[in-house]
Amino acid sequence: MGVMMRHGEKPPGGSSDQAATRAERLEAVFRDRYRAFQYAYVQFLTEHLVDCSRQFGGDLQKMLILAVIGQATLHWVRRVDAPDPIVAQADSGAVSASRLSDLTGIPRQTIRRKLAALAASGWIEQTENGSWRIRFVEGEARARTDLSALDHRSIARVARLVSALTDLER
Repeated sequence: MGVMMRHGEKPPGGSSDQAATRAERLEAVFRDRYRAFQYAYVQFLTEHLVDCSRQFGGDLQKMLILAVIGQATLHWVRRVDAPDPIVAQADSGAVSASRLSDLTGIPRQTIRRKLAALAASGWIEQTENGSWRIRFVEGEARARTDLSALDHRSIARVARLVSALTDLER
């Protein structure tokens, strides 16, 4: 599953030499202007984690599990270039509890409890083979609908981060 990349691994769809060269240039800029980079990044990360913590009632593990399952779904939808995520998810994009535990370092028993809570909220569903995937209602991810306010704040936050980091190139 290409959900989480290892050091040096290139992102799916963004593996061109040009993208790698730009990333290398940016990395050099961020290292050269480390204090400004660190401030912008930690500001973004802290605001985002606080916002997520509030949205998830302080349960960042539940948020992390949902994020990993969501990334698996998005990876599959992007890979097959499916116009309909429901069709795409029928065959793939699901993650087992065991894999979630391996990826996150969260104990399997805790993973199972969090999966049950996420399923009860209507955000994920279990497949026939026992893996977990994002639940769609009328073509839309239920979690995205329910978390739309967080999503909007996150987009604004990322835009501010990109703007701050872009300014470091000048």
